[in-house]
Amino acid sequence: MAPVPPQQRLEKLIEVNRLISSTLALPDLLETIMENGRQLFDVEGCSLLTVEPETGDLLFHTIEGGSDDLRQTRLKAGQGIVGWVVSQKQPVVVNDVSRDARFYSGIDRQVGFTTRSILCVPMCYRGKVLGAIEAINSRSPLGFQEEDLHLLEAIASQAAVALHNAQTLESVLLEKEAYRQELGNQFRTIIGNSPAMQRVLDVAQRVARTKSTVLLRGESGTGKEVFARAIHNWSPRPKNLLWW
Repeated sequence: MAPVPPQQRLEKLIEVNRLISSTLALPDLLETIMENGRQLFDVEGCSLLTVEPETGDLLFHTIEGGSDDLRQTRLKAGQGIVGWVVSQKQPVVVNDVSRDARFYSGIDRQVGFTTRSILCVPMCYRGKVLGAIEAINSRSPLGFQEEDLHLLEAIASQAAVALHNAQTLESVLLEKEAYRQELGNQFRTIIGNSPAMQRVLDVAQRVARTKSTVLLRGESGTGKEVFARAIHNWSPRPKNLLWW
C-alpha cells in the first residue's frame, strides 16, 4: 500500500474522517482507521487498542502491517508507552524506544517484531479515554514529527466519537437480542404464526412492559389464561400474585 504524499495529506484526512463518521459496525470501523492510518503516516505498522471498562486493561483490536497474533492480546493498565498515554491522557512521540523507560518489549518478543519508534495518541470522548492509536516505526529518516502528531490527534478525535457510537450501538443490539430471547421464553407456550396471532403477541409483549393492570376478556378455553400467565411472568412484578 503506497503512502500518501505530504501534499495530499489534508485531502486524505478529510476522506478518512468521512469514512470513519459513516461507519457504525465496530469491526469495519476499526479496520478503516488502521488501513488509512498506515497510508497517512508511511509506517511499518499501526495498532488500535481499546480500554476494557471492567479492568482498565488495554486490548489489541486491530493491527495493520503487524502480526494478527496480537489480536485480543492484553496489556495491563499503565503498561508500556501506550499504557502511559491512556493513563495520562497525553499523546507521545518516541523516536528511539530503546532510550525510553516506559517502553514494554514483551509484545516484540511475543511476535518477533522490532519496535524502533512510536507515535501514540489517546482516543478520548467527553473526557473519557476509550483507547489509543499507535503508529509504529516511521520510514522517514527524520522519524515522527510534530505534524504527524497533530494529524494522528485529528484522526483519534474523530475515531473516538465513532467508536463511542459503534460501542453504544453494539451494546443496544446485544441487549435487544437478550431481551428478544428472554421474551421468547416467556411466550414459548403460545403457538401460532398467523398474522392475527402475531398481532395479539405484539400487543401482549407491549403491555407486559407497563405497570398497568391488564384485563383479558374471553370465553374459557380460548387461551386467555395462557396469555395472562405469559404477560404476568414478563411484567415488572412477576413474583407477585396473579389474580384470575
